[in-house]
Amino acid sequence: MEIESRVEVERRREKEMAEFLPLKIVERRMIVAAVRLSRGCRREAAMILGISEATLYRRLKEYGQ
Repeated sequence: MEIESRVEVERRREKEMAEFLPLKIVERRMIVAAVRLSRGCRREAAMILGISEATLYRRLKEYGQ
């Protein structure tokens, strides 16, 4: 079995990390999807997401929605 060089290991790690999106982007997408799914009912969207309505309102304000 061949031993990987440090460069190869780092390249593989960078490739794996490139598959991940920042958490804020994922969170925003989930919130937008929940609001759409609930047809704009923020109370229902908050329930879908498992967060309080206050948290949903804060996040929407933060994301300019």
